[in-house]
Amino acid sequence: MTVDTLELRDFKIHRSASLRFAGGLNYLVGGNGAGKTSILEAIHYLCVGKGFSTTPDADNVRFGERAFDIQGDIDAAALHQTRVRYDAEEGKRRYFEDGKEIAKLADLFGKYPLVLLTPDDLALTHGYATDRRRFFDAVLAQSSKTYLNVWTRYNRAAKQRSALLSSLKERFNPRLEDELDAWSERIVEDGVELIRRRRRFVEEFTPYVERAYRETMLDEEQPSIAYRTFDVPDEALVDEFRRRLNEAREDERRRAQNLVGPHRDDYEFGAGGLPLRRFGSQGQHKTFQVALRFAQFFFLKERLGRTPVFLLDDVFGELDKTRAARISAYLKRVGQAFVTLTDLADFSFLETDENDRVVVVEKGAATAVSER
Repeated sequence: MTVDTLELRDFKIHRSASLRFAGGLNYLVGGNGAGKTSILEAIHYLCVGKGFSTTPDADNVRFGERAFDIQGDIDAAALHQTRVRYDAEEGKRRYFEDGKEIAKLADLFGKYPLVLLTPDDLALTHGYATDRRRFFDAVLAQSSKTYLNVWTRYNRAAKQRSALLSSLKERFNPRLEDELDAWSERIVEDGVELIRRRRRFVEEFTPYVERAYRETMLDEEQPSIAYRTFDVPDEALVDEFRRRLNEAREDERRRAQNLVGPHRDDYEFGAGGLPLRRFGSQGQHKTFQVALRFAQFFFLKERLGRTPVFLLDDVFGELDKTRAARISAYLKRVGQAFVTLTDLADFSFLETDENDRVVVVEKGAATAVSER
């Protein structure tokens, strides 16, 4: 899959831009604040229907305007034109594929696969369990509609159960108690399915991480991933889940929270036999973050039968040249990728060829496109 063209109107800093991309590596080169990351985010909008930052759509409209418009051609077995438009007066974002509006963005999951590596990936190895669950759930949801459906049902049930716990905290109600029992059974059923699928996924995904880690690390230390959940075999999960819910029942009522379930699980990363979070160097952390994204790329490519688009934002600035050169060489196996680079640094180590392209991004415009 490739993103062939991109047109921007009043998106972030860009008033108007019309770009054609190469099928290989596309280097977006410019100074800080020039709008390089905005181009990555526009591509993200085209592929999944929304941006990757936490910025509200309204704040992505160019200052003084009322709407932004993003259009592009995506070659995914067949050529599709996708478009995202946000109008501040409507307060609504609309997604179109080949001229037809797509009402449910969930229908896009896995259709235009995309992998994103940004400085925010620091949270994957340094951050909270929520950050790691979000990463793994996203990969699973893109690769499996079944997982997406179960995950959606579980979260809906957990939300309903949480609301009931809040009501029971205020006053006892036998009818609500019965309803709580029903929602408890629902989260047990779907929660156990999530745990089983996550366990299988970690077994399948770890070899991809090991391969990527070897390609980007200078030595042969072994990375590892451990899924931290109920410490019982699959066949005992239902009984264990129910037992823990019963034990936590009073505490859950008092705190009005779901305290048991896969929404509280974690993933532990290791390097060289040691927990990465406690003992890893900054270089090891960064290498693991990069390895996770490369693993995501090749896993999705194999499972979906389509090559994801790879977006890399400000990656090389935090790496020593030797490690950055190895990552650059590994990128040549990817296919199409978009890499932001500052115009002030020396990137002579990058491996480039005739299939690559440089897009010079100047403040408020991205019109200078050249072959490498």
